[in-house]
Amino acid sequence: MKKLTNRDKVLRYLEKFNDRNVGIGIDTNSIATDIEIDRANVSKLLNQLYEEGLVIKIKGKPVLYTLNKNNTQENKRGGFDNTIGADKSLKKCIQQAKASILYPPRGLYSLLLGETGVGKTLFAELMHRFAIENGILQPNAPFITFNCADYASLPQLLMAQLFGSKKGSYTGSDKDRVGLVEKANNGVLLLDEVHRLPPEGQEMLFYLMDKGEFTPLGEDQTKKSNVLIICATTEEADTSLLSTFTRRIPISITIPPLRERTLEERYGLICEFIKVESSRIGREIVVSPNSLRSLLLYNCTGNVGQLKSDIQLGCANVFLKSISKKQKEISLHSTDFASHVKQGLILYKNNKEYIDTIVDGNERLSFSSDGIEKKYEGAQSLFEGLFYENLEDRVQELKQRGVEEEDINVLMSFEIESYFKELIDKSQGNINKEELSKLVEKETMDLVEEFIYFAGTKLNRVFPNKTFYGLCLHITSSIERLRAGKKIINHNLKKVIEDYKDEYILALNFATKIEKQFAIKLPVDEIGFISMFLTLGKDPIIDEAKHPIVVVAMHGRNTASSMVEVAQKLVGGYNIYAYDMHLDKNPQTAYEELKEMVVKNHRGVGVLLLVDMGSLKMFGKLIEEQTGIKVKVIEMVSTITAIECARKSLIESDINKIWESVNESISNFFNSSLKKMTEVYVAQKEKIIITVCTTGEGSAVAIKEMLEKKKYIQNEEVQIIPLNVNNLKEFYASVNKLKEIKRIVAIVGTFNPDIYGIPYVPVSDIFEDKDGKSLKNILENDSIKAYGWIVENYKKELDSTIDAEFYKEICISTIEFLKKNLGFHISEGVGTGIVLHMICAIKRISLGEKCPPCEVKDKIMSEYGEEANKLKEYMNELAGKKGISIDDDEVSFILRNVLQIYE
Repeated sequence: MKKLTNRDKVLRYLEKFNDRNVGIGIDTNSIATDIEIDRANVSKLLNQLYEEGLVIKIKGKPVLYTLNKNNTQENKRGGFDNTIGADKSLKKCIQQAKASILYPPRGLYSLLLGETGVGKTLFAELMHRFAIENGILQPNAPFITFNCADYASLPQLLMAQLFGSKKGSYTGSDKDRVGLVEKANNGVLLLDEVHRLPPEGQEMLFYLMDKGEFTPLGEDQTKKSNVLIICATTEEADTSLLSTFTRRIPISITIPPLRERTLEERYGLICEFIKVESSRIGREIVVSPNSLRSLLLYNCTGNVGQLKSDIQLGCANVFLKSISKKQKEISLHSTDFASHVKQGLILYKNNKEYIDTIVDGNERLSFSSDGIEKKYEGAQSLFEGLFYENLEDRVQELKQRGVEEEDINVLMSFEIESYFKELIDKSQGNINKEELSKLVEKETMDLVEEFIYFAGTKLNRVFPNKTFYGLCLHITSSIERLRAGKKIINHNLKKVIEDYKDEYILALNFATKIEKQFAIKLPVDEIGFISMFLTLGKDPIIDEAKHPIVVVAMHGRNTASSMVEVAQKLVGGYNIYAYDMHLDKNPQTAYEELKEMVVKNHRGVGVLLLVDMGSLKMFGKLIEEQTGIKVKVIEMVSTITAIECARKSLIESDINKIWESVNESISNFFNSSLKKMTEVYVAQKEKIIITVCTTGEGSAVAIKEMLEKKKYIQNEEVQIIPLNVNNLKEFYASVNKLKEIKRIVAIVGTFNPDIYGIPYVPVSDIFEDKDGKSLKNILENDSIKAYGWIVENYKKELDSTIDAEFYKEICISTIEFLKKNLGFHISEGVGTGIVLHMICAIKRISLGEKCPPCEVKDKIMSEYGEEANKLKEYMNELAGKKGISIDDDEVSFILRNVLQIYE
């Protein structure tokens, strides 16, 4: 038999990998490890196979490889058809993309639209792959990406990057440059954030699209390029900036955000990302059901990109722990993720039925380079009485990992509920009484049978046979444990006693009979477990489940309670709850208590929050953002309003209709007496924008909500606070209070209060100016003022010889470049540190002193080399005016401050 060459081994490995992992690739390290060939040799072979068109590269970090099966049916379907969501949310997108690629003679230009993180770049790569698979492009056709925002402030440099340039064609051009358009010849060029392309760049791009020709900067002769251009942007298609492009580009493809995709698709993405991480680290990753539930339900505002990053962070956390413990298997739990991911578990209760169709609570999933394997951990341990041991081990594990006691209790409640569901499910149809008698004493079976009958009579409820079997097994297990002198701890006890009082009382009665029969003492924790069996036969009250609840929150000791008591007696419903905020209570404590009340009592269709004044008015929005529960706030609550809300919520399930109806009633009857002025605002951010309206705070809130949806606001560390100006005296008092503790950068609204030092922007400007230039300029100027003041103060207090204007220009421009072109988030604290560092560094360089080495330079250059080179090129262009040269160490120091990387 002929011996396999290394080339054959790589090809065979890729064939097997493709069969198990359709639609994804694998990195060089993983292949080298699995087939036991030196990594350098594998890399060389993969590049050869790529040149031959047998392998496709998937660009990224790391680069992934997958087989290019040109003659198979699978390949004719293409990577598109194997993409998650191809037959659902992405179906129309893929149809449009295929049409744009296949349209003769060489395809149509297309524009990809979508929020940050939806996967526009990956979608463009799939279009490139589809073109190769269908013979439109050669197997080695280039795929090049360029972000137009990187050089938006330097149009000449941007043009040189795209179209190339001749030496000396612009300041700083010291050599001929081949542009990306030329490099992408006979391939695909993706222009991301294309709306940032300057007018002169747009003109050259359109000429290239029309004629297939372009002229590098500084040259007279045109060049030809057969390149398929795909544009991408986060802007809305109907903005004025994009109208020029949409007229020229025939196909616009809108990629949906993650929130508009099905949970099944999200689950598929989660599995793919974990598989990639498993392949990357070369280790098996075992994932708990709670991890999957959290990832499915948390508010992932950054879309697919954020989902991938959050999964990478969780995997990185457990990978580090496994190294210290020398574990081969890596176990991923919900507690390994960031806090905003863990909050997804809060929503599980109200989505349980749907989520349980996707995530099996009795299984853990094992991810490896071989694919996904289900690890069932149920029936045997249940019938062997290992329930308590498993709980103890799990609690101990969580404590060792530093998980807070409160989080442990929440997680253990899920474990306990899963246990009972599994025990009951596995009992049904699998065990008859004769078989059961082999595991359970006859006395136990008789007692349980009597108890089930008695409980059914008292609760007016029927129980399935599986409740009998499950309870028999559980009682047997607990008796054995107690006889062995082991403790029983129920982390769900408080919830059981509070939510199922009737069941708990019946369980107490049953416990006395068990104690008498078996001469043991049952602890209250075990009685709580017995109570839970009775809840399994309890059907939800349909009327309650489909209607929102009402929460009245007011200042005072019994103010809200008294109002709710009246509403309950008159309306007859128990869908209304009271929260009394004592005047001496800390607002943060009050917020946590109110949030807990909402989470505990809501029924999945929203909460009407009725408040009187002050900080309570802010809590609704915060609760909705943190928990995902829809909260509609109604201000200036009165008894008649509470009664109306309670009545309507019993007969109407649409919370928006209730809210609109009640607000309309309030407006009709109390419009003249409404006095809604914020008394206390707890500002979380340094900068504040105040929204105002003379018609009432409701309109100011509407302006606030409109601003919060603007991308340029979301990118700023700014809090928006609505105020009413019906009473100017109170208004000015509120502004003065806010000004004492925070920086008010602007006032937006329908009325100019003429406050010195605070710019005013009419709301009409916001409507007319979709790009928000007026407000953006104010925000940018505010930061510029702050950084400029640092330079001026340094000159005044420490060194009067520095050129303040030059220092201001290079410091401020560098920070703006980091934010806008490289996409880094820079808080004012970090920005201040960068300015102070740059002042000292530039002064040192100008005096001829050598820059000290940056201890993390190698790490930064390895992981952020592209960003570092762009920053260095930009800073040298600015510093060159003074004959100053910025080296890699200096750039590394700045990026170290931005990234907070320290050894």
